[in-house]
Amino acid sequence: MSLRAHLPALALIALLSGFALWGAPRVPFHPDESTQLFTSADFETLFTRPQALGWQPERSGELRQRYRLLDAPVTRYLLGAGRALHGLPPLPADWDWSKTWAQNAAAGALPSAALLTAGRAAIAALFPLTLALLYLSGCALGGRRVGLLAVLLLGLHPLALVHARRAMAEGALLFGVTFSLWALLAAPRRQRPLWLGLALGLAINAKQTALALLPLAAFSPRRAAGRGSTRGLLRDILLPLALALALTALLNPVFWSHPLAALRAAAALRADLNARQAADTARLAPGALLDTPGKRFIALAGNLFILPPQFAEVGNYAAETASVGAAYRSHPLHGLGRGLWGGGFFLALALVGAGRGLWGLLHRQGGGAAEQEAVRLLLAATLLQGGALLLLIVLPWQRYVVPLLPMTVLWQAYAFRGPQAA
Repeated sequence: MSLRAHLPALALIALLSGFALWGAPRVPFHPDESTQLFTSADFETLFTRPQALGWQPERSGELRQRYRLLDAPVTRYLLGAGRALHGLPPLPADWDWSKTWAQNAAAGALPSAALLTAGRAAIAALFPLTLALLYLSGCALGGRRVGLLAVLLLGLHPLALVHARRAMAEGALLFGVTFSLWALLAAPRRQRPLWLGLALGLAINAKQTALALLPLAAFSPRRAAGRGSTRGLLRDILLPLALALALTALLNPVFWSHPLAALRAAAALRADLNARQAADTARLAPGALLDTPGKRFIALAGNLFILPPQFAEVGNYAAETASVGAAYRSHPLHGLGRGLWGGGFFLALALVGAGRGLWGLLHRQGGGAAEQEAVRLLLAATLLQGGALLLLIVLPWQRYVVPLLPMTVLWQAYAFRGPQAA
């Protein structure tokens, strides 16, 4: 297909990306942005003294070392690169949630406008790549109409417009998940294991939530087509896993010095953090804790389709961000389609698209073998990521649904697939 056929998509991607970049400074500040900008000091160390990033048992209480064990590294490297391009140093202090806004500002934990803008620009720079990969995935799923609609739906999605603009992990996660979907649905078949391994590695190292997508490595092209030797099948399954593991090892020097001990320390820290967050939620808002499957499903659907964009998970600093939040919400495109009626419409649209894909699979209708394979793979990705969120997430935090956004808009766009794929 000629480049001219894709010019409308390129124009739309440029327009939506420009809007996302324009709005980045207007998103209310989140204290986790301070933490990411604080830990972005690892960017320089990675290229000068990477061994200094290794976990050491005698420094188990050191704050930066704890963050290296807890958080995936891609975001802090991106933020480090972004501020380095602007000649800015990392934030000198981490945000302390037990202190007031003024106390954190006095301690140096509130980033300057220049530093925050540089960090957000580094994350927002991923958005055009995310939209381009989504477009190609939509084309593979159901033609250019599906690709264009998917780009429009994600580019104007209120949750994407918050999380693809902030100096936090979700923008990189959105890119990594979309990259993984492209590798599954649209990458050249012979190269799919290679691209899938790279994409999964980036997604996982953007945020550990994407670990749910690792089983997608089992969906190799020869396996999907029902042919190939056992050795070839194993190679196509093991190659993406090996690449994802190698990339994880490369990006996480914290595990180089004492790998097993550091892994145990990371697991213990993550379990402790999850337990404390759940305990705090149960104490401060008992009804908000997602302690039953029904509550988790309602929260997932509500956050994904209905509730307005959530700028913060707790109200510690609601007064300080109220005016910025009100100004952000006043823009008509920042809340597009949210609410009971709008959310219900988009939920129904996603169900129609997924139902149409499943019907085509069961009845061997709706496109050729390539499209049916794409539908099958998208169903697998949706079930894996959605199932993991339903099983593991007990906090009603809206940003946890971000990895489902690319799947959701692809299903919504697939509802409008024409009789024949373009």
